[in-house]
Amino acid sequence: MNGGNVRDVIDAIARTYGSLSEPDYSFVNQALAAQPYIRLVDRLRELVKVDETTDPNDDVSFRYVLTDGDETWALNLSMVRPYGLVLRLSQRGANEVVSELAAASSEREAAIVTLLEDGGIHLLSRKIMEHPISLRRPTSEDEQALIYHALVSDEPLLPWQFPT
Repeated sequence: MNGGNVRDVIDAIARTYGSLSEPDYSFVNQALAAQPYIRLVDRLRELVKVDETTDPNDDVSFRYVLTDGDETWALNLSMVRPYGLVLRLSQRGANEVVSELAAASSEREAAIVTLLEDGGIHLLSRKIMEHPISLRRPTSEDEQALIYHALVSDEPLLPWQFPT
């Protein structure tokens, strides 16, 4: 299930934050208390090893590392709306965004994508995640951010930009 168009994603961000120029981050504590993805994560645990790495100081998503043998993925499930980011983690090259079933490189990866999509998660592409948005971030005086920062984490370096 593709995450839709940029306008829909930005509208969802604006509704959740209340204001892009004076954003309200109280939704993070609400999401941490509600654990909206717990059943989905339990189903993922039936497929792969799941380790949570969420940092409530920087993240606006629940973050997980998924492992199956020598395959590893990063999964981010946004606290904003049911948006997800799946990254195929590589030992030898750049991390790759997996935004649809057709992009899956293994049966296990296809099973993960299918489970997420069946669970109502809209997987977002790298292109959407890199789209600029006028959002005041807590760690920056600049009012420019990327959709990634609004949906996943305030960390400055995007996970597909890590040096190889």
